[in-house]
Parts: sequence; structure tokens; C-alpha cells
Amino acid sequence: MTWLDLTNPDIETRRVILGELIAEINGAPRSTGMSPFWQEEELMFLQTWAIVAGVKSQGLTL
Repeated sequence: MTWLDLTNPDIETRRVILGELIAEINGAPRSTGMSPFWQEEELMFLQTWAIVAGVKSQGLTL
């Protein structure tokens, strides 16, 4: 089972996702942000996360 199978997209959505990823590998401008690449004969991508946490201010104090 592939990562795409896990999301269970309909046929048209699957076609669009794969088309965008493959186009990006072939030199099209980055549109997915997924950094796709081929590993042997399998389409892969890198997923990068950023987590930002904050605390609500209690008001401005000078």
C-alpha cells in the first residue's frame, strides 16, 4: 500500500496529485511543497513540519 492509497482519493484527484508531483520532479515550478523524488521506481516525498507555540498576552505593560 502506498501513502496515496492511505488517503483514498477518487480517480481524478489521484490523477491530479500524481501529475503535479511528477511535473515537479521533471522541472516544473514547485507547486506542491512536498519535494517529490523517485526512490528506485517508487514516488516519494519529503514532509517538513514547523510547530509554533505561543502564550496569550495578558495585556501590554510598560
